[in-house]
Amino acid sequence: MPILAVLGCKAQGKTVLYNIGASRLKETDRTRSIKEELTKMGGKFEESSDSLTICHSDLKGANIDGRHDHRIVMATAVAGLIADAQTEISDAEYCKVSFPNFYELMTSLGAKIDSV
Repeated sequence: MPILAVLGCKAQGKTVLYNIGASRLKETDRTRSIKEELTKMGGKFEESSDSLTICHSDLKGANIDGRHDHRIVMATAVAGLIADAQTEISDAEYCKVSFPNFYELMTSLGAKIDSV
C-alpha cells in the first residue's frame, strides 16, 4: 500500500485505495504513516478508516521518519527519487527486513543514495 500511495501522487486526478484496513495493523499504521510522511513532501490526501484517496501532487524533498518500518522506508526512498530536492530518511536500514539489497539495486538503476 505505501508504494501505491507514492504512485498515486504522480497519477493524474485522484487515486483511491480501498479495503486497506489491514495496513493499519503492521509495524506501524501504514496508512497514517505514509500519508503523514508524503504530506511532508507535498502530497495531498483524504483518509478514512478503510481507504486513502491520493491527489496528484508534486513532491518535494523532506526529512522523513522511516518509523522503523521497511515498507515506509522503501516507499519514501522511491518518492525521494521523484522529489525536486534531497530527501533524508531516518531508519533507512530497516529496508533490510524484507529487501536486503534494496539500496544496491536502486543505485545500480541510477539512484543517487548517499549512506545507509
